[in-house]
Amino acid sequence: MVLKSAIELDIIEIIFTASSEGGCACISVISPAKIAARIPSKNPDASVLLDRMLRLLASYDILKCSTCIKENGEVERAYSEGPTCKFLVKLKVEVVDLSAPLFFVASL
Repeated sequence: MVLKSAIELDIIEIIFTASSEGGCACISVISPAKIAARIPSKNPDASVLLDRMLRLLASYDILKCSTCIKENGEVERAYSEGPTCKFLVKLKVEVVDLSAPLFFVASL
C-alpha cells in the first residue's frame, strides 16, 4: 500500500529525478521536506508522514536512506534512489509513454 501510494503521488519519480540530476559520479539525496514541497498536499505534517513512508521503502531496499546533521544540530534523513527504483518510474521512450509500474495494469 505504501509503495502504491508513493508511485501514485510521484514520490518515486521525484527521488529518481533528484538523483539523476546529481550526475553519474554523485548520487544526490533529497529530504522529505523538499519532496513534500513538490507534491500537492495541504497537510502541514506531510514531511513527517512522507518520512515514515520513505523509511519503510528504504527498509525493503527500494530507496536508500542516509542521515545528515543540520546546522542547528538536528538529525535529518535524506533519501536517494535504490537498486529497484528504475523499475518503478515512468519511462519516456521517443513518442510512447510507458507508465510504470506494469504490475498496476493487472489490477485494473
